[in-house]
Amino acid sequence: MEAIASAAIRSCRCGAFELRELANLAWSVAPLKCADGPLFDAIAAAAIRKISWPDRAPGPGTAGDSRHPVALFSLVHALAESDHLGDAVSDAVLAAVSRHADVLDADVLDAAPGSTGRHRGPAEDTAGAADPDRPLVFLDRPQVCVLWKPAGWTVSVSNKHGLEARDREDAGKPLQEWITAQLGPHYPIARDPSAAHGLLHRLDRETSGFLLCGKSYRGYYAAQLQFEARRVQKGYVCLCRGFVARVPQLLQYPLRVCERCSVVEPDGRYASTEIQSVGHFTGNGGDRFSLVELQLHTGRMHQIRAHMNHCGHALVGDLTYGGFARPKWCTRLFLHAYKLRVGIEGVRIDAKCALPLDLRSMLLALTPVEVAPLRLAATCLSADRSTDSR
Repeated sequence: MEAIASAAIRSCRCGAFELRELANLAWSVAPLKCADGPLFDAIAAAAIRKISWPDRAPGPGTAGDSRHPVALFSLVHALAESDHLGDAVSDAVLAAVSRHADVLDADVLDAAPGSTGRHRGPAEDTAGAADPDRPLVFLDRPQVCVLWKPAGWTVSVSNKHGLEARDREDAGKPLQEWITAQLGPHYPIARDPSAAHGLLHRLDRETSGFLLCGKSYRGYYAAQLQFEARRVQKGYVCLCRGFVARVPQLLQYPLRVCERCSVVEPDGRYASTEIQSVGHFTGNGGDRFSLVELQLHTGRMHQIRAHMNHCGHALVGDLTYGGFARPKWCTRLFLHAYKLRVGIEGVRIDAKCALPLDLRSMLLALTPVEVAPLRLAATCLSADRSTDSR
């Protein structure tokens, strides 16, 4: 391995690799989690030189072009996966994809600038004017917006930068159609399926909560860079079976997709889920449940559901993992994406939303075992809020 690494370092230094080849090289060694960083340093230095070359024109290009954001984001993702992504590479990639985006925005953008006002989330609308079963813009900023996705809506589009078309249920309402109708008249990217209509990530059909959506190509690519660099904090709340240990835990079980499910396999893809806080509850029949606050550090298919089931704590309402029937008081999968934090070109977005009404009703059907669950439950039931700062 040392001889191979030395040869690769020499090739990097002499400029033998194109950007896509540098990304492939980084991916080939990223799973090894090498403590010795000279090879990654050489990859980063070579990439910066390639990205900064004057002949790297900012035209839209094609996905197969080494100048295209697909190749740049692949490189960033590989370096982040190996814990060797530095600010120099990140800054160079941001400059390159911003030039690329500005060309696209100049070609198509003819709408008025976006609002900077805040749209209320469904839990705030106590008068019932907002339909809790319809998406809405929770937080609106010039380059991006935070969308509220109710349960029952699907994200069935994909881009070439990591968002996968994984939701195949026929019963769901397509979120991309809502985005096209509501945002498309003002923001051309919302009408562009090749850019996933601006969507940066996804939620399963039965999961409610936040999604980040670009309103311009510049905002879309800047936000995509943050996702690839693992600089986005996504917080979730779930209710699962049994008493989960009330200590912080980091679940790092590799996952492999198998027939629309994710299973823990030694040769699967690296996946990391952090359990941050836990509250214990009981049902009328004495059944044990845990309200769990989690943070995702990777975004694998059904990651929370697969990890919690592997630990013996299947999510309540999950008919795919665990094999349990739903309790009478359970109307759907109890999983909610309640928090989204990200910095995009100097603007820090921090959005939180309370449990929607259906999950509130499910939680209120249970009895807390001690005071600690009351604190966590109060947080989940509290009013929505959002902040941003420069």
